[in-house]
Amino acid sequence: MLVASPSSTRMSAPAQANRLTATSANLDFLRAMAVMFVFVDHLFLTLGIQRIAFFSPADLGRVGVYFFFVHTCLVLLMSLERTPIHGMRKVLHFYLRRMFRIYPLAMFFVLLVYLCNVPQDVWGAGTAPHDLHTIVGNLLLAQNVMGTVCLFGPLWSLPLEVQMYLLLPLVFYLVRRISPTFLLILWGVSVAAAVAYLPFRSSGHLLWRLEVIVFVPCFLGGAVAYQMAQRSRPLLPGWLWPVTILAVLNVYLAFERQRYGWLACLLLGLSVPFFAQIQTEWLARAAKWIATYSYGIYLSNIVILWFAFRICARWMPRFVVWSVFIAAAVLVPVACFHWIEKPLMKMGGSLADRFFRAQTV
Repeated sequence: MLVASPSSTRMSAPAQANRLTATSANLDFLRAMAVMFVFVDHLFLTLGIQRIAFFSPADLGRVGVYFFFVHTCLVLLMSLERTPIHGMRKVLHFYLRRMFRIYPLAMFFVLLVYLCNVPQDVWGAGTAPHDLHTIVGNLLLAQNVMGTVCLFGPLWSLPLEVQMYLLLPLVFYLVRRISPTFLLILWGVSVAAAVAYLPFRSSGHLLWRLEVIVFVPCFLGGAVAYQMAQRSRPLLPGWLWPVTILAVLNVYLAFERQRYGWLACLLLGLSVPFFAQIQTEWLARAAKWIATYSYGIYLSNIVILWFAFRICARWMPRFVVWSVFIAAAVLVPVACFHWIEKPLMKMGGSLADRFFRAQTV
């Protein structure tokens, strides 16, 4: 049984409200912005919009995924911290819960795309091969390791997340034992490793299947945020947090466009702990809603865009097409969450507790 420490029981109400947690309004806002960057990217490209000011919609979608990596690493390190068990039980508990979190909805959309012959994207790429090797690789979220293409665009990032899950318990134990300076050095080493790996990524060498190396610096941005949150307190008002996210976005667009977001992810990680929580109620509620359904938004948007703007547009008036698109963009992620994600997350949590949480401390 966990008991609050004396210091936590004396924490003032404003301090508790501003404490960074996995369900903080600021992290909801970050997750919401990340998925909306991807959503806007795919919508604009489907509509034939190739430029937004001085950058491409694809730049926006790419940085959205990188922000996802920072957010994912941070909240999962927090999750590991909250789990009141130790050693290998903690690791296996984490792995089982993540398996039930990421795989069910991904497998649903892989099968849906396969059965409905949905293209990889809606603005140019054709339909991916539907051979058994490709289907199995996508169902396992191991496309890069198995050398297969993604059945549809958003799946490209999920194998990277799965492979980072395998390393995350190690990162958790390491980050809690090293200094911030050493963690920044480790981030620099990961950047050097990524740079050294890049020639193999495009050479056809067997090592190209380990492309997760390229994105380790992005995930470590979340580790930096986690460690900083343990050692610092909010100093800046919450209304500056959205401004900072847009500022980091502009750093990426100005200096790292079409690259891997290493600097942007580090800056984001360094920034997260220093902001009080967003206090604007409507903004916090909207961010919470989008963040809750973000996984469904991320995986469903290609299918929805294809159905609305390629299938329905063949015989329906334009206002009906847009109505179908808007309705589906709202209802499909909600249905995915309540009918697939939530029940199976609950099942995964129950199984993890049953098998690996028997000996709590």
